[in-house]
This record gives sequence, structure tokens and C-alpha cells, in this order.
Amino acid sequence: MAWRSLARRDALTGYLLLLPFLVGIALFRFYGLGYNLWLSFRQAGAFGR
Repeated sequence: MAWRSLARRDALTGYLLLLPFLVGIALFRFYGLGYNLWLSFRQAGAFGR
């Protein structure tokens, strides 16, 4: 049983270490997409028409 709890703790630690990185990428992509959409709307009007 010890190895199972150890593996679970190891996986949890790895996930917690990766979580800020993944969240940062998701936020960066989300804000980048929103900024690009806002720029295109501001420059070309609604849907570029």
C-alpha cells in the first residue's frame, strides 16, 4: 500500500507543479485571442464587413 500512496503523492505533486504553467498558457492564449478579436472589431467593424 505504501508504494500506491507514494505514487499518488508523486503524481499530485507533478500535477500541482504543472498546473500554474497550464493555467498561464490558457490565460495567455485566451487573452491573446480576445485582444486579436478586439483589434479586428475595432479596425474593420463587425465581422470585417
